Amino acid sequence: MKAIEKKQILVTQHLSVGYENNLLFQELELVLNTGELVCFMGPNGAGKSTLIRTLSGLQNAVSGRISLIDPAGDSHNIDTKPNHLLSVVLTDKINAAHMTVYELVTFGRYPYLDWNVRITPEDRQHIESALEKISITHLANRRLYELSDGQVQMSMIARALAQDTPLIILDEPTAHLDLNNRVEIMKLLRQLTRSLDKAILLATHDLDLALQTADRIWLTGNDKNVIEGIPEDLVLNGSFDTIFKFKGFDLKTGKVQHQPFRKPAIHLKGEGYAHLWTKNALERNGYEVDQYDAGCTVEVKQTVDMFLWSVDNNKASFDNLASLLQFLDEN
Repeated sequence: MKAIEKKQILVTQHLSVGYENNLLFQELELVLNTGELVCFMGPNGAGKSTLIRTLSGLQNAVSGRISLIDPAGDSHNIDTKPNHLLSVVLTDKINAAHMTVYELVTFGRYPYLDWNVRITPEDRQHIESALEKISITHLANRRLYELSDGQVQMSMIARALAQDTPLIILDEPTAHLDLNNRVEIMKLLRQLTRSLDKAILLATHDLDLALQTADRIWLTGNDKNVIEGIPEDLVLNGSFDTIFKFKGFDLKTGKVQHQPFRKPAIHLKGEGYAHLWTKNALERNGYEVDQYDAGCTVEVKQTVDMFLWSVDNNKASFDNLASLLQFLDEN
């Protein structure tokens, strides 16, 4: 299979970030490639937003260099703020709530306008294409105060897309959104890296979604550094555990750790997601689910339109987990 060609779009050299009396990161050597979704993660107060703003050219670095590489291979210092290479979506609240979605997305074309500030047919094509790619064309004439938080965030991403840059940087784009909107935005960003060959960097706290969608993850290290790798490697080598110091959560299994306090241990038979959620219910209620040495056997089966649970070879049967748990508790 032919490998997908990835090109560097952002490179840092000996980059130190922070403030005069508070250095947050030092000597960073980071690279962003086209066609990749990179999630930047770390505990609160670790400096994620500061690094995002610095990489975006909105805050000066303490030292070092940030370079943007254009499609021709030419390097540009971030200090020149090359708007044709980088677009940014921050968490700043929009004050112009009476603006329409179309008007907001139009701002993505402002770096290309001349002194007449006249929108050309080519600009309109980029605006309408962005609305279409984000699937919000139907919202074009709606005012921002009429939208949900998720719709506003999609509109902000469309504005960045209309700017037509190879790199998009976002700070907490899924903050304060419900699960459906968080999933939709993360899937959308991943799709944009594939369909448009863009590099996308976002700071996020959505650990579960980042692990399932990111090509690479940046973790704020303990030594003013950034730990970088694919999600699975960072889980297996313990980097996530070291940085986040999870309390009662096992990232390798993706589950909260429960202390068994009920007897007997359960031998659980079955497969698929019904087995997964049955195991979850049993462990959450204090049972040890032991595949080898157990005093009770629970089997879950799926019929055409329902699930059935049986205890010790049909000693008792149930059509829901709540009834199974009540039986086990009483016996």
